[in-house]
Amino acid sequence: MFEPYIQLASLLNKKVIVVSDNDKLLSDRQEPSSRFSNLKLLCTEKNIKLIEIENTLETDLYINGFLNNCNDLLEKHKKYSEFHVAKHKKKVEIAERLIENDIDLSNWHTIEEIKNEFKSN
Repeated sequence: MFEPYIQLASLLNKKVIVVSDNDKLLSDRQEPSSRFSNLKLLCTEKNIKLIEIENTLETDLYINGFLNNCNDLLEKHKKYSEFHVAKHKKKVEIAERLIENDIDLSNWHTIEEIKNEFKSN
């Protein structure tokens, strides 16, 4: 899903930062998905910064304490119970709740990486 936007940004010579989870929870060996591996290759080819989120976005946000008010929208992963994922069709509701509750993500490692990327250029 990122490819057309990356291609367009590259053609327009625009600075882009791509944030994507690596979907390791989809793999029996907890390896990044082929989708993510292809995205990583494309970003490398186009000299675009890729910020990798471990497993899934909601797992990362949960581990980092940003989804404390979303327990009703999360469930433990079926195979890896230490990870929490969005219940079926609840990702949008999680995003809405973060916005509605004005959750401050400024200290989230992903935001820090984005800030650092802009500082260095």
